[in-house]
Amino acid sequence: MKQHLHSGKKLSTIFVLIFALCGLLSGNVIAQFRYDPVTKPSASGNALIKEFESFEDASTSATATIPGLEGEAKVIQPSHKSGVLAAVLSLALPGLGEYYVGDHIWRGVIFTVIDAGLWYERYHFFARGADSTNAFHAFADNLWSPVIYADSLNSLLNLAHRTFKIDTSSNADLFSQINKAEDSLNILGFQNFTHKLPAQGSQQYYELISKYKQFRSGWKDYIYGGEDYFSPDYEQHAWMRDNMNHQYEIADYFLYGLFLNRILSAIDAVLLAKDHNTPVHLEGELMQHHYLDGTMGFIPTAKLRYTF
Repeated sequence: MKQHLHSGKKLSTIFVLIFALCGLLSGNVIAQFRYDPVTKPSASGNALIKEFESFEDASTSATATIPGLEGEAKVIQPSHKSGVLAAVLSLALPGLGEYYVGDHIWRGVIFTVIDAGLWYERYHFFARGADSTNAFHAFADNLWSPVIYADSLNSLLNLAHRTFKIDTSSNADLFSQINKAEDSLNILGFQNFTHKLPAQGSQQYYELISKYKQFRSGWKDYIYGGEDYFSPDYEQHAWMRDNMNHQYEIADYFLYGLFLNRILSAIDAVLLAKDHNTPVHLEGELMQHHYLDGTMGFIPTAKLRYTF
């Protein structure tokens, strides 16, 4: 009995090698062969189960069979996938290149889901930054006054015995007069007058009035005390500026993530296309099998594909 079993294993091995050789000689082959190393009793007395199954690509219309193995293994012609096209598609939309190749589509789904999540978070934090900007501007419009700031400059000009004074009743050229006074005080050696007040309503206008000490006197709650000063509004506005900028920074991080996700998806799509076009593919799996005695087991299965 052992001799017959040993002979059966040799015949199985020889038959698989002949089958593979026929496939190589005929061109493009996908075949599946199974071997169960565990002997099972059966009604026919066979101790070894050998099965050969062939798989035909449904997308290919032209097929041919291997001579002598009709119905057992079939020749198929898998489509060639362009790695360049796969990369371009994934750069446009992460995951699209993986869908084009058609292998391991779940990898494309991961890239697409990540892309959607990154876009959502970017718009979320960008909207928060916009809300913070509106609050930032409104706070300054209510509590910082260019007229109060101009009056403080006039006081310093008076201490320096300058005849020039800012006419705060003239709103038409108020900011140009303020800039002229700032230049004069800087030349006279007054500290912290290295910047000019930007035009009212500009982003720089709102940024600078709580960023540099020379503008602190324009806040309505400012209390002068030499080098020491007290203005909670100045501090609050500075915190609002930092918080606003932080929201936009986070939004930019998600933008960088969008670019990175596209690059990684493009690389993955190229590798998938390369693997799809390679002439040799070998895969293994365990497949369920019903034995004649009613039991169920698993059969090691190998799939071999070769194209040229």
